[in-house]
Parts: sequence; C-alpha cells; structure tokens
Amino acid sequence: MNISINKALIVVLIILSSFGASAQFNFGLKGGLNVSNFNVNSEQGDPYKDHYESQASFHFGIFGLYDITDKVFVQGEVNYSVKGFKYPENDIIGRSNNDGEVKLNYLSIPLLFGYSLTSKLSVLIGVELNSLLSSKDISELGEAEAIWIETKDFGIAGGIQYDITEKINLSARYVHGLTSQAEVIINPDLATYKNRLLQLSLAYKFK
Repeated sequence: MNISINKALIVVLIILSSFGASAQFNFGLKGGLNVSNFNVNSEQGDPYKDHYESQASFHFGIFGLYDITDKVFVQGEVNYSVKGFKYPENDIIGRSNNDGEVKLNYLSIPLLFGYSLTSKLSVLIGVELNSLLSSKDISELGEAEAIWIETKDFGIAGGIQYDITEKINLSARYVHGLTSQAEVIINPDLATYKNRLLQLSLAYKFK
C-alpha cells in the first residue's frame, strides 16, 4: 500500500500535541511482549507454509489518549516493535539444513478508537502502520539482512485494556497484517506472507 509512514507519524504527533493542553488528554509510556509469526497463504508456492513458528520479542514506546466522551476515546501510539518468525529446514527462501529466525524491527504507529465497557475495562479497534527499520536473518550459517522483506506494513488491530490503577493499565492486542511481506522474491499469485502479532503491554500514564 502506498502509505507514507512519515506523513502518518506527523499526523499522529499533530493530533496528540493539539490535545496536549486539554484536561481530557493523557499521555505516557508503554512496553511489553510481542508474539509474532508469518501467516502463509499458498496454493503451491511454499510447501513449508504450515511449519513457520512463532517468535517472542518486545515493544516499547509512547502513547496519547484523548477522551471524546465519558465512554469513547481515541488513542495514538509511536512504538519500536520487533516482529518475526522461526523458519524450518529447507524452506523456499533457499536455506537448507539450518533452523533459524528472522527478526523484523519496525517503527509502529497504531491509531485506535476505544470504548469503555466499565470504569476499568475498555475495548479498542483501529489500524496500525509499520515502517521497517532493520531486519536480521539469523541461523547457524551466521547473520545477514533479510533483504527480501517489504519495508511497509499495514494492518488492523483490536484488543482490550484494563486499568489496574488510575495511572497503570494492562492491555492485550491482536494485529492482523494485510500487506504481503515477501513479494520481492515470491510471486504474489503463488504465495503471500503476512504479519500476525499478539501483543501484551503494560502502560503508565503521566497525566
């Protein structure tokens, strides 16, 4: 998708800064666990599509939250987020007899709308834009850049958020990538490779 991550970042920062002086605005820090994998949709392009394994990693960043009403709010974030997957032996990318992993380091910008079900529990849904900062393909053969990975990723996100205290909350989120990440070397008519992410976060509000 032809989406400029720089423009998206500017828009999010302008929105958050414009709300900064409002009593309905909160901001803070967040971080936590990522569990990610590639979803492979393939009729004949990848015989190993069922053998890619999930990989645990991390994320951290800043967020801003603006209360539109007593129950509805919008939340924007700017995160450093590590995704990726573990791959099998003899996969389609040309490796043989070496298990390894691919780590994808993203600048991630989620923009979410939330609804408070109770005074402590909320649901959120929205979109996430990602720009690849760097990548690593790590195996017994060594470490190299995963040059076959696309540099942009777009997905939809949804989850729940629980306020432990007025300043601390815990959230769980699922991000469903919509952009194939390996079309550089694989015919998209034969196979698509899309990010899937489960994210657990702990956040602290300053205001």
